[in-house]
Amino acid sequence: PLIVCGPSGVGKGTIIQRFMEQRGGDQFFAFTTSHTTRAPREGEVDGVHYHFVSSERMHEFLAQDYFVESAHVHGNYYGTSWQSLRDVQQASINTNTDTSRSMKRPLMDIDVQGVQNIKILEKKPPLGILLRPQYIFIAPPSIAELQVRLVGRGSESPETIQKRVGNAAKEVEYGRRLGNFDKIVTNDDLDRAVEDFDTAVRDLYGL
Repeated sequence: PLIVCGPSGVGKGTIIQRFMEQRGGDQFFAFTTSHTTRAPREGEVDGVHYHFVSSERMHEFLAQDYFVESAHVHGNYYGTSWQSLRDVQQASINTNTDTSRSMKRPLMDIDVQGVQNIKILEKKPPLGILLRPQYIFIAPPSIAELQVRLVGRGSESPETIQKRVGNAAKEVEYGRRLGNFDKIVTNDDLDRAVEDFDTAVRDLYGL
């Protein structure tokens, strides 16, 4: 899978969407649909944007090792299931006859905790060989700029924003640490960030 990570408010969702829609990324990649215990936001559809589940159901899944990766972030659980990876591959097989040329790769938008979980799995053969992940980190130009963006959303309390900013500082430190990610894209200008993301993906996969 292609694994994309970055702190809350950095714009990774927008970058990924534009890459998929404007740069032809949807020819090569398909989103995995994660599970979460958080409430749906306006416009989100169950089974499309996320699988929205209760805390009790999520804990059942966690106990069953149902997820490739999982994380507890800002009071909510998130997880990407093994089935979601298989669904991407099966959809490619169902819609294309030449799977050697057109098999889509899963694209995962996950938290640093999830990245760390997958890196542990990589060390456990044969899972690491089967996963073959590539990692891209989306970084803000600065933590101060990220805080401005979070405030600009107008959707969270000052206390929540401060918590997110504190977490973001740790995530950026991890993201920029040598060897943790294959590519780093800085989102100081959205158009340039989309272009840099596109270049990074094509370099990683030889597209």
